[in-house]
Parts: sequence; C-alpha cells; structure tokens
Amino acid sequence: MAVSVAEIGRSRRAFSATATATFTATSETGAPRVLAFSAALAHLERVSDTPTPPRPASTVIVLKDDFSVLLIQRNKAINFFGGAFAFPGGRVEESDAPPSGASISMPVTALRRVPWTKHALRPADLGLNDEQRAYVAYLAAAAREVKEEVGLDVAIGSLVPWSRWITPVVEPKRYDTLFFLARVPPGADVQIDGDETVLHRWLTPAAAFEAQGRGEISLPPPTQVTLRELAGFASVDALFAAATQAEVPEVFPELVAKDDALWLVLPGDPWHSQKALRPWPDGLPTRAKVDNGIRFA
Repeated sequence: MAVSVAEIGRSRRAFSATATATFTATSETGAPRVLAFSAALAHLERVSDTPTPPRPASTVIVLKDDFSVLLIQRNKAINFFGGAFAFPGGRVEESDAPPSGASISMPVTALRRVPWTKHALRPADLGLNDEQRAYVAYLAAAAREVKEEVGLDVAIGSLVPWSRWITPVVEPKRYDTLFFLARVPPGADVQIDGDETVLHRWLTPAAAFEAQGRGEISLPPPTQVTLRELAGFASVDALFAAATQAEVPEVFPELVAKDDALWLVLPGDPWHSQKALRPWPDGLPTRAKVDNGIRFA
C-alpha cells in the first residue's frame, strides 16, 4: 500500500533509517538535487499539518504556427525551479484584479470550463466577490507577465485556458496556476528581461525533450507533462479548437512514498487519490521517481 508523504512527515516509523528514498531541491543548475532520506524526513517534518495556501499564478504557453513553443530559462537565483526552462508566467497580484464595483464587459465564457474545487483558489483569496472577477485577474496577470518577462503583447481576449496545476500540499511554497494558450503576436520579437528570465528558446515539444535528454535544459514536471499533451495534436489550430471545447482539468500532483522511494504522481494513477479529468496522452507515465531529474517523458 502506498504511504503518503504527509504521513511520513508525521512519523519516522513509516520507513527505517536505512531506506533509500530521496527528496529533491533545486540545484544551482536548475536540475533537482538529491537529498538523503533523513534530510527528506527533516524537510517533511517542517511542513505543518495545515498546508500552505497556494498563491494564484498564471502561465502562458506561447506557440508559433510551426508548433514551436516559447521556453524561458529562469534565473538560477530563483528558488522555485531556478535555472529551469519553463513557460512565461508568474504570480497574480492584487493590481491584476478589476477595481471594486467595475463592470466586466469582456466575455469570460471560458470560466465555466475552469474547475473551482476544494483544492483550488477561492475568489476571496484575491479579495474578489465572485469567480468571474478572479478569472479576469488570472487573465490580466498572464498578459502582464508575458509582457514583463519576454516583451510580447498578448491580448487578454486571445488567451485560452488549458489546465490548472496546484503544487503538492507538502511543499512550503505553493502555487495555484492557470495555464493559458496563446499564439505569438505577428512580427513580435522576444525581449527577455534579464532579471527573472535570462535565456529563451523556441522548441517544438519533440525538440525540447531531445534537449532535456542531452542535458542541455531542465524542464519542471508541469512543463514536461504539458509539452507531452501538446505533442498529441496535429496542428496549432487543432489544439486551440480542442482547448475551446473541453473542460479545463485540475492537476493536483501528490507525493507518494512507495518501494523505498518518493514518487510524484498525477491524477488517474492507481497511487493517486483522484481520477484524471482529461485523459493523458498515450504513453505518458503517470508517476515519476523523485531522484536526479523528475522525468515524465
């Protein structure tokens, strides 16, 4: 039977001191750094029984018609996947929310496809009185972050929600992130900010995984899984057509200790407590061992 990491954090008796399970932290290169089992337990025991509330965030998957995706390298000084290549994005700020009493004239029919469940952000967390205003804040943050990090002007109305990722409860820094699809604006040139973002690359999903396999780049788990999903579509048009019709799945990974190791497990896996809201691509592993590189590809 799988033992949840939360249970491990409350009791050292779950495993012997000689167990070989591991936990990771971010190294200077952005790749996961293995910690000994005793260090993993020490980390988990610092986690309160009451999980840290996730902070709202937005991420934008910017695509070209040839299916290349914009990946940016985070500054190595950032302690959340610093040095890794990911999609542009960041936290939702209070200034992203519509002013109190302001009318919202833009269509937000996509809101009906976004799950607002027990794991997800509640509108009150943004000081908003309804989900519609919270959703608009996510949209505004997505457009703002893309402009700040890579200098691209993405119209809020062009953003299409794709997925929602929520950091595992055992992590001290947690995010509740909406992933949006966006086409690169015609004639636009990427201009990295040189602060949070230090490099950028346009890569197809296949090329990104090849680069990861050669050790050129490190991809966070949500980026890996999302790229695998994108690779299942024949064209960008087909991707956007599917995204505008389907429910936006909530992806709530869980850390599970089993077979003397720690695993990051996706919804739908037999070890996970929830079913997947959208079928995963054929061949995508739904669990990955937490070691020198969490690989879902």
